[in-house]
Amino acid sequence: MKKVSLSRHRYSLDWFTVDQVEVSLDTCWHYEMQFRLGCWYLMHRQYDKSQEKWLNRSELDFRLDDPADAVMKLGDRVYRFSNIHDENLSKEVSDLMKRVSARSEAS
Repeated sequence: MKKVSLSRHRYSLDWFTVDQVEVSLDTCWHYEMQFRLGCWYLMHRQYDKSQEKWLNRSELDFRLDDPADAVMKLGDRVYRFSNIHDENLSKEVSDLMKRVSARSEAS
């Protein structure tokens, strides 16, 4: 099973830290990138073959430190972009894709 490492931004013991989290690129995993309160979060969904349905795995969700890197590494495993507040999602996704494009051209 192939995995990629993403930077997670989190609050720990009264301090903000950034660490690395491995996420799967296996076909039974899909990810939603959700914009809320000015930040991008990675939401996890896993297909359970025995139950034959998709399960939300919210215990694995986290705030992305580098959302452009996540888009590049996850590729087609990102199945949706969403928001839960009144932010302009079109503008935020457009800004994110510009950062992805700039990084792709630089590499």
